[in-house]
Parts: sequence; C-alpha cells; structure tokens
Amino acid sequence: VIFQDFKRLLYNSQHTILKEMWPEGAQAVTEVTKRPKSTGTRFKESMIALVNNLKTKNPFYVRCIKPNEIKSPVSINDERVSHQVAYLGLIENVRVRRAGFANRQPYDRFVGRYKLIVPQPGHLSQVHTDKLQQPFSITPNYHMIRS
Repeated sequence: VIFQDFKRLLYNSQHTILKEMWPEGAQAVTEVTKRPKSTGTRFKESMIALVNNLKTKNPFYVRCIKPNEIKSPVSINDERVSHQVAYLGLIENVRVRRAGFANRQPYDRFVGRYKLIVPQPGHLSQVHTDKLQQPFSITPNYHMIRS
C-alpha cells in the first residue's frame, strides 16, 4: 500500500521513468484524501466478490485418477488408486449423492413443476413448503426457502 502523497512525490520527480510509473500522482490533494484500503478490507471485499461470483455458478467437478506411475493404459496400481479415491473423498461424495442431497433443481424449474400446489404462484412461504413436504415425508431440516 503506497500512500497518495508518496505517489505524488514520485510523479513530480525529474526522472521521466518515475513520472510514468506513477500516473496516480497527478490527482490533486482535494481529489484524493482517503487513506488506502487496508489489507483486511481488501481481503474482505475480495471474499465477498468471490462468494457472489460462486453463487452465480452451477459447479460440476471432474476428478481425474492416475491408474499408475508409468502412464500405461493396461496397468493399474490398486494401492495408488485407492489412495487417490480416499484422498479426494469420492466415497463420501457417493454416499451423499445416494442419500439424495445432490439433487439441486433450479428455482424456476421447481416453481414451474409445483406451482399448482401453491395458492399464489411465485410466492413460497414456510406454510407452502410444509404442504409440499407432507406427501413425501420430508423433515423440515431438508429444505431451505430461497429468498
């Protein structure tokens, strides 16, 4: 983090290289009076931007397993493969998917499919989700209302 007064000093240097490296120093003191953002603030903003970006995605994962060290298509090292399967958590992933937790429907598709059950389409409340759960014997902690 370089303060604005230091940038101004470098910009006003007699050396043209320094002047070209710090074009931000051309701003007047009245234009820039705030201190630069701290590392913590920049980190927090970066995390918020990352989470917002991840919320817009629909991730799919491809996991590659190397069957052997010699890159042969006919040789499989069982110990190496089982280590990779354990390390990547593939067994747990399969268990979770088999339990039904991996079924993620887009909200629009869900509403399109079940809107006949809800009296006011486009508005799902806790009461409506409870009505949807009754025929399927779903416990309340299996769902989340999207806001």
